[in-house]
Parts: sequence; C-alpha cells; structure tokens
Amino acid sequence: MINEKKKLQLVKILLLYNFSFPTFNFVFSASSVAVGSIFVNLIPMLITFIVVLKNRRFEHLEAVKKIFFFFFFFLIWINLSLMLTPNKILFRDLFELHRPVLFCSAYLFAFIIKWDLDKIKKYVIKPMVLVFILLILLGILIVFPINRSFKFMIFGLYTKESNIRMLRATGTFPNPYDYGFMMIIPFFFYLLSFLKLKGKLKNLKKKIIFIILEFLCLYSILVTQSRTAFISFFFSVFYFLVFSFVTSRIVKLKLRNIFFLLVLVLIVIFSITSVAEYININFPYLYSGIKTVLTQGVENQSSYAKRLVQKDFVLEQLKKRPLLGFGPSKDVKEFIEMQYTLYLYRYGLIGFICIIIIIVFSVYISYRAYRKIQNCDSNVESFFLAVHIWCVAIPLASFGNAFIEQIRISYFFYFILGVLTKIVLTPKNNLKENEKRGIGIS
Repeated sequence: MINEKKKLQLVKILLLYNFSFPTFNFVFSASSVAVGSIFVNLIPMLITFIVVLKNRRFEHLEAVKKIFFFFFFFLIWINLSLMLTPNKILFRDLFELHRPVLFCSAYLFAFIIKWDLDKIKKYVIKPMVLVFILLILLGILIVFPINRSFKFMIFGLYTKESNIRMLRATGTFPNPYDYGFMMIIPFFFYLLSFLKLKGKLKNLKKKIIFIILEFLCLYSILVTQSRTAFISFFFSVFYFLVFSFVTSRIVKLKLRNIFFLLVLVLIVIFSITSVAEYININFPYLYSGIKTVLTQGVENQSSYAKRLVQKDFVLEQLKKRPLLGFGPSKDVKEFIEMQYTLYLYRYGLIGFICIIIIIVFSVYISYRAYRKIQNCDSNVESFFLAVHIWCVAIPLASFGNAFIEQIRISYFFYFILGVLTKIVLTPKNNLKENEKRGIGIS
C-alpha cells in the first residue's frame, strides 16, 4: 500500500508531466499513430492504475463502486462496438480502448486521497499555477519575432508546422482550440484572485500581478485564433456575471456586477471598429470566421458547415446501428469534431448517454464542491469556481470539439472530478483539519 505522502507527491508530478511532456510532433508528424499522445496518456494511466490497485482501504466504498462500474461498463461497451463493427478495424482503433481505463484511474486516484484545504493548495493549485505560467509563456512566445529555427524547434515539440507558420498559439497542446479552452481556467482563477484581495494599498502589488496574468491569459486565448475557444470564453464570462449576481447575497456586490457588465458592453460598443481592425491585421484566421458568421450566417462558416455535414452523416448511419454504433471506425470516419456526434457514431445511443452523464455530472459536482468550500479559503475558492465555470462551458464547447477526449485535458478533467467528488463527500470540518490543528504540510 502506498502511503498518503507518496500519493500527494505523485499528484504534483503527474499534473506537471501531463501538461509539459512533449508529444514530439516534429518527429512523429508523418506517423499514422499518435505516438506522442500515447506517451502522454500511458504514463499517468499506468501509475494511477497501480496506485489505485494497491490501495487496500477505500473511504466511501459505495461511491468507489459506482465510479468503477460506470467506467467498466463504458469499457465493455467500447469493446463490443469495436468487435461487432461492420467496418475494417485499424491498429489505431485499439488506442480508444485505453480511455475508460485512464479516465477511471485518474478519477479514483484523486478520490482515494484524503483531501483538505492545505493539501489542495500545495499539491493541486501550486503545480497548476506553474502549469498556467508555462502555458502563458508558450502562448505569447509564438507571436514574438524570434529566430524561425528556434521557434520551430520549441513549438515543434508540441504542435504541427501549420500552426507555427500561422502564429496560432497552442501552448503544450497539439491544437489551438484545446489550448484556448484550457486557458479559461487560469483567466478566471486570476480574475477571482484579484477580486478577492482586500485593501487598496496593502495588496496593490498582488493586484497588479493578477491583472497582468489575467490579461496575458486573455491574449493567449486570442492568439489561438480559435472560434470555438473564443465563443466558449465569452459564454464563460456571461455565465460568471450571471452566477455572481444570482449567488451574491450582498446588494452592493450585485450592483457592482451590473455596473461592470454595463461598462464592458459600452467598451465593446465604442471600440468595436478598432478591435475588429486589430483582429483582422493580427489574427486573420479568427477574423475571417467571425466575419463569415456575421455577414453570411453560421451555416456558411467553413468549420461549422463541416460539422453539419458530419452530423448529417452520423444521423444517417445511426439508423443502421442505433444502440451499439460503429466503434472507432477510423478507416471510415476518423475525425468527427463534435463530442456528441462522435459518441453517437462510435458507441450509439448508449455511449451518447454515457458522455451526457459525465458532462452534466461535472457541472453539478463542481458547483457542489465550490459551495462546500466557499468562505473557507479564498485561494481554493477561486480555483474551484474557475473550474466550475470551465465545466459549465463544456456542454457548449462540445458542439465544437471533443475537448474532454483530448490529451492533457482528459487526464486533468477526470482527476479534478475525483478531487471535487471527494470534497463533496468529506465533512466540512475535516477539510479544515490541518488549519485547526495548526499543522502545515511539509
């Protein structure tokens, strides 16, 4: 049995590994198998699987059983869909079999740890802050006029050449939209950290740092030139304003939020021409997509039109195998952008219900966990609310891409679900255990 200290050290190591280990796109770009992605997913999956397997005692055993049987059923269903598919089975179809194992292992690995506020700050938030800084640096570095060979050497570790040539930020992700969507968390984390600081002069230095980091997160999202990330971000901002207005019991805070919203709207109205010109010059790919939507309608926007074609194809195919689907079937249809149509085609209505349950549950459990730790610790509260806002954006973002299937995001998503679930099930007094005893974690 692995002791608690070692588990917590592994939490830090795996979070940093998950977000920083290269996928070596410049080496494996011609490969039909995502070799780099296998490395990124395989190590956390094996380590977390072994740790969970060696754990002899489980708190909240009923919850553990439900989590295990849900993912075990999902694994069986993927196997059935794969084995009974009428389509040709490729080697890279087998890659999909690891997903339920990775998801379940990451979830249970987080769940078996006895979390309190101090442990969350030291072993989850601190390493994630390092990750955020790394992602910000790589996001803004791509637009800097640095040596071309150096730029291709650095970013070639993580993404394909076309993204580097178009100056589309990807951070450590293979695709710009994955990176842009992930950056919603640090944006709100720094925004909320700024808002929670009290005192005008006492915390002035921290406030300036948070404002700068917040701006850099926003700029990083813009540099991705991803319409999906852009729409998800604005939806998140709108949700945050509504959420803070509805949940705040203080009239003064409600009025402040209304004022902030009005100021934001006025800034957008008065600066729309100059902003549009700036985006057109610096981010032509993003500008062309937005312009097409506004002038010709969303159905004429190329990427959206492609998703509509995929949707029609999936619905037509679904008539033949509505329950079981066609398995991964990458020989027939390797790329299906939307999360919902992807699962409908591959795993039928049953698979579709499974992914809906996961997405809805993430929104629910992230809200419950945030409410549980509210007013306990401002740092943890800011992080949990940022994660909740991110989870709320997933149902909308999933119409654009299968984000929670992507490397780096998938491990983090299921790991953080495990943390959130454990927090909800842990008595509030236990969460403050170390704080009460005056014991720090070394």
